[in-house]
Amino acid sequence: MNQVEQVETYGKLINENGSIYYGQLLNNKQHGLGIMQKRSNNINEKYLGEWRDGLREGFGVEIYSNLSNLEKRMYVGDWIFDKKNGMGRMTFSSGITYDGEWLNDKMHGKGVMESENGKIYEGAWIKNLRTGKGMEYSKYDREVYYVEYKEGKKIERMKL
Repeated sequence: MNQVEQVETYGKLINENGSIYYGQLLNNKQHGLGIMQKRSNNINEKYLGEWRDGLREGFGVEIYSNLSNLEKRMYVGDWIFDKKNGMGRMTFSSGITYDGEWLNDKMHGKGVMESENGKIYEGAWIKNLRTGKGMEYSKYDREVYYVEYKEGKKIERMKL
């Protein structure tokens, strides 16, 4: 019976896509804790967190910025197979935040989104769209509304 020797190290990897990784390695793949930095054209990405077999897996923080349109965002949460999956929080440079469930890099499941003006939606999401039943309210007044969305479009709103 042949036995494969696994080699654990700490080091630096420069990947074909231009990303640079510093951290724990297993058989010359990102595995354990590490930092990845990637710059291409006007886009900067950084990830600090857990890796498994060369993929983001576990808990991590991703910071993304697009210099051409000044878009910035930060995700703190769970990763599975190199995608946002599980629970996480996304903060956008506009001031909008989303706390909730993710599936394949999309807001999917139960979540709470707060806009820059303090309006809050708490309810169901499918593939980044508000879908299903939820509540809308503002942190600045006492009005609460029952709402229902279908594929991102509000189809019902009732004051409670």
